[in-house]
Amino acid sequence: KEESKCRKGEQSEKGRESWSAREFFDWVFMSACGFVAVFGRLEATVNHVKSSSLRSVPTPLFSTQRRVLSQTSRIHSSPPLKMCDHIGKKPKTSSEPIPKLKLTYFPVTGRAEPTRLAFAIGRIDFEDERVPFPQFLERKASYPFGSVPVLEIDGGGVISQSDAILRYAGKLTGLYPSDPIAAIKVDEFCDGVEDLSSPLGATLTEKDQEKKLATRKDIVENTMPRYFSGLEKLVRGKFVSGEQVSIADLRWYAFACSIKAGFYDGVPTNLFEPYPKLSAVVDAVDAIPQVQAWNAAHA
Repeated sequence: KEESKCRKGEQSEKGRESWSAREFFDWVFMSACGFVAVFGRLEATVNHVKSSSLRSVPTPLFSTQRRVLSQTSRIHSSPPLKMCDHIGKKPKTSSEPIPKLKLTYFPVTGRAEPTRLAFAIGRIDFEDERVPFPQFLERKASYPFGSVPVLEIDGGGVISQSDAILRYAGKLTGLYPSDPIAAIKVDEFCDGVEDLSSPLGATLTEKDQEKKLATRKDIVENTMPRYFSGLEKLVRGKFVSGEQVSIADLRWYAFACSIKAGFYDGVPTNLFEPYPKLSAVVDAVDAIPQVQAWNAAHA
């Protein structure tokens, strides 16, 4: 009976004629789960603020956001979903064309470089738009979070958040594992690099040069050693995941290159030399022909 309903839905859904009943049911279920996951987090955040758990955040924060409050009320009053013993989705086949892609960032390496390298390694055509800062300020309001990088996907809208964009690039290019355990280990390493690099990135907007250098000195002496040591332990071979390159390697490589190039005043360029595994990953990525070609073309 359930499969019969799925077939009817399948026939009425344009472009899904090739799906089996189970695939269509699973696709609907996954869409529902994604909706619940997003708005479940939204409800938790709203309730956290309204309960005054966050002392510095005013409790009426969401009072003018009627759509947010409406969604959380609907979620709270909705019955819980029953989980199924099988979850799946329509797989992406190699015959499906890659959509037209446009990556927008400043004319520097920074947060966009790992994604650029992923596309280069995967030989995926994309528009590499490099926007000068004055032009960025003119467009800022049009970006989802008022920041770059953003990735414009033909038929998929404009996507922000550099790590989300990098994971998408990894999935298109085979640089992000399909195995859940392997994937979470890649994410673990990427998040470690994020925690390592974010404090330094925050100093870029500091106008007081003396204060900037003092902050960076403190980061170098008290923050970086802990993260370098942790990341070093996560490297399991020639690359972070072993013998296959992944987006974790590109995430580390881009940050390491910015350090070696002296991008941050007051930060020693040989910071990670005492960490042989991390240094070896940089050398391994540097040796990839597509990376060499990309670097040569954008020197």
